Amino acid sequence: MSAPDSPTKVLLVGAGALGSVYAWRLDVSSKIQVTTVCRSNYETVKENGFHIISHAFGDEVYRPHKVVRTIDEAVADGDVYDFVIVCTKALPNLGDTSSIIAPAVRDPRTIIMLIQNGIGIEDPYAARYPNNPIVSTIAYIDASQPTDGTIDHGNFAVLDMGLFSPTTANYDVDSAMARVKDLCQVWGDHGVVYKFSEDIQKARWAKLVWNASFNTASVVSGGNDTQQMLANPECKALIRSMMVEVYKAGEAVTGASCLRSMVGLVLIRSSRTQRHVL
Repeated sequence: MSAPDSPTKVLLVGAGALGSVYAWRLDVSSKIQVTTVCRSNYETVKENGFHIISHAFGDEVYRPHKVVRTIDEAVADGDVYDFVIVCTKALPNLGDTSSIIAPAVRDPRTIIMLIQNGIGIEDPYAARYPNNPIVSTIAYIDASQPTDGTIDHGNFAVLDMGLFSPTTANYDVDSAMARVKDLCQVWGDHGVVYKFSEDIQKARWAKLVWNASFNTASVVSGGNDTQQMLANPECKALIRSMMVEVYKAGEAVTGASCLRSMVGLVLIRSSRTQRHVL
């Protein structure tokens, strides 16, 4: 855990297209030290850093404070992290992925931030780490990694977040939120738009309205991008019908009645996006 006058230590797990951009926008600050856990792109990033081509923030070679291949390597020197940020894909069908970060969550003050899509992704983390704050976070970002270590980023990077089940928390909620806001302020100072949602689960369903429809349509249409899909009347109709299905499921689960308004809003926003949104 960092001393009061020392940089905040962040461990970012899953430094692909999404993770690398959010790590970069933290690591540009002298207040933050980011260690990135890389897998397939490890050798390239360790040797050359990330070559980021960003329409929003300009082009830069980003070299993280430290690049490691595994969580065990990240804690080998005894480092205790203030934040563990998980940017991997949430794949619950493949097992309990919460165990992966266990070596880095040895202190109840370590805040776990999940920047992932999906519903119910927080449950295994809450069960395994009941005394650690968990920040459920949704990203809206247009980014891709066409080759290892090369990141193509578009015009925006947005985070929507909230504490998971703060009413049953085994920690000081106010203190945890103050630390989260300090971290987010660094993001905000470097171009990332962020907000805090009182009902993060409703926000997750709203994001799923986009992901479940556009991602599925892209696959069945042979990998078409957003603009190509919306330009095809049949594909656009398919997307709309899938969005309606998702919002109906979301309303049934959450009891919220506002998800249906997301359909028109998402279609309008998507028509202005040239790439796929993660």
